[in-house]
Amino acid sequence: MADQKAIKIMKLYNNAERVYNELKELGYKDGELVKVEDLSRFDQYHYCGTDAMDRAIEQLHIDSYKKLLDIGSGIGGPVRYIVHKTKCHATAVELQPDLNSIGEHLTKRCGLQEYLTHICGDMENIDLGHNLFDSALTLLVLLHIPNPHRQKVIESVYKHLKPGAKWYLEEFTRIGEFTIEDKEILKDDVYCDPDSLYTTDEYREMFIQAGFTNIEITDMTDVWTEFVKERWEIAVDNKERCIAVHGEAVYKAQEYFNRKINKLFQHGKVGGAMMVVQKL
Repeated sequence: MADQKAIKIMKLYNNAERVYNELKELGYKDGELVKVEDLSRFDQYHYCGTDAMDRAIEQLHIDSYKKLLDIGSGIGGPVRYIVHKTKCHATAVELQPDLNSIGEHLTKRCGLQEYLTHICGDMENIDLGHNLFDSALTLLVLLHIPNPHRQKVIESVYKHLKPGAKWYLEEFTRIGEFTIEDKEILKDDVYCDPDSLYTTDEYREMFIQAGFTNIEITDMTDVWTEFVKERWEIAVDNKERCIAVHGEAVYKAQEYFNRKINKLFQHGKVGGAMMVVQKL
């Protein structure tokens, strides 16, 4: 799977503890219980924030009776929001120990530890039990995993899902021939092998090979292109606040990352897709 040390070239994952600075800025004291509504402003690393998670809840029909598996959970923002909103029971698997630790701590501060379990591990090799989960969630994860490891992760998710369960994914896709700069950004700033960034047809074939069916793919390219542009512009506009709250190093890292991702989408060769697949 993805190398937990090498993936740190992504500046998005640097200084992940910056979320605590934001909580202090809101007036929270160390160890004080936190409202998920407040935390969700800062712990969503994916695109379109909690709106995307409302869509996932609808697509997966998540309610308090369901068990959800989140693969590549980061600091846990998306799954924590889903658990808070639906009271489902979830397991969040994250490869990077520091992100997993922060995610587990934030879940406890939200009082959701009875509903959400955090596990530091590699989805390619982990065994949580066959036919255990009613649904699965993956947000911008598979793009970091080259084959044959990607196929093994997909097969592992299939094994963990109950018959009839659905898996919601959001992933980068290849929609054109990459420029040299595109390849450099993907490799050096996204931790993505350009040759392993698939088209939607290639993703469809991988899911079929693993046994999934009822594959639905929605193009999110236009939505994400606008989102990453606005995210970068907001980062620049809020420079003074960011430096005051986090320091100049954090600002430079996040502005750099957001600028590179915006450039990648503006070039028009990288797209985005929402995919829902089902195990029969």
